[in-house]
Amino acid sequence: MKKIFTTVLIAASAFALASAQNPDNEKIQQELLKLNREATDAALRGDKSGFERLLADDFIDTQIDGSVRGKAQTLAVIGLPPAGLKSSYEYSDAKIYVYGDTAVLSFTNRIQNEIDGEKSAVSFRLTNVFARRDGRWQLVAEHSSRLPEPLAPTAPAMPVGWVRTPPGSNAERYLITVDTNVKRRGRASATVKFDCGEAKESWSSLAQIIAADSYRGRRVRLTGWLKTENADSAGLWMRVDGERRMLGFDNMSNRPVKGTTDWRQYEVVLDVSPEAVNLFFGTLFEGKGQIWADDFKLEVVGQDVKTTNILTDEQMRRESSGSAAKKADSKKPFNLDFENGVIP
Repeated sequence: MKKIFTTVLIAASAFALASAQNPDNEKIQQELLKLNREATDAALRGDKSGFERLLADDFIDTQIDGSVRGKAQTLAVIGLPPAGLKSSYEYSDAKIYVYGDTAVLSFTNRIQNEIDGEKSAVSFRLTNVFARRDGRWQLVAEHSSRLPEPLAPTAPAMPVGWVRTPPGSNAERYLITVDTNVKRRGRASATVKFDCGEAKESWSSLAQIIAADSYRGRRVRLTGWLKTENADSAGLWMRVDGERRMLGFDNMSNRPVKGTTDWRQYEVVLDVSPEAVNLFFGTLFEGKGQIWADDFKLEVVGQDVKTTNILTDEQMRRESSGSAAKKADSKKPFNLDFENGVIP
């Protein structure tokens, strides 16, 4: 319901952004601002008839996913707002272009909602086309694109969806966070940096755990891009866990990344036994220095791709004396490009 209501408000708020960059457009600006108040009031009340007066009969709305809906479909999603919903809006970079009885409005709209103590925010770039017919403006077309959320500056906080391993003081000697300045592409990478204490026998890992359900009986390849600076030893790693046994493992210990290197792609390939419960994967770092990781990918590959498993048959048969492994809640990888910010 919140998603539907937010969509309606996006369309309504479009009328608020007429730019006064050209004095000749001031009258148009005032008209569109008046329409905005009417549209917003109607949307907040769930007033379909009030909102309908603002849309042209031939109105078309191109959605974020590329689908197109007309006036009737747009009106169909208008309803009473959820109880307790509080909304606010921030507009920026608004431009208006007037061509006689046609006006094109381009702007960024950031919407902030709060309901039952839960806050959310989303930003869109919209382009709206208005036509003046019979002396009044009507919205005839709208196109919206969702914008990525801005990331906070680098701070000591874990990337969303990832955890630090192993538990204990040694791993805490490393700063793990996202870096918006150094990245292979996109807006961010993950970084692991030796931060304090004694480097001897110190190591840390940025890891993710998922249930093995979708990969059992298949060969899986983990790829990822790494960049290093004065690194003692770094690499990718992946582990296949059974209920009480380790069924596959590779941490690139026989081919570590050392020193200062530019972005380069690495891979780890393991067979996922039909007995597998979970998959662990990520990047690890030992000793001093700093590494950056970006654009991970976990995929099924054919038998022609060689495995990099470093365990012997005997090691894979050896049962753990600890408790049985519990299946992870997550079933598929998440935030592999580190674009989702950090855990609050």
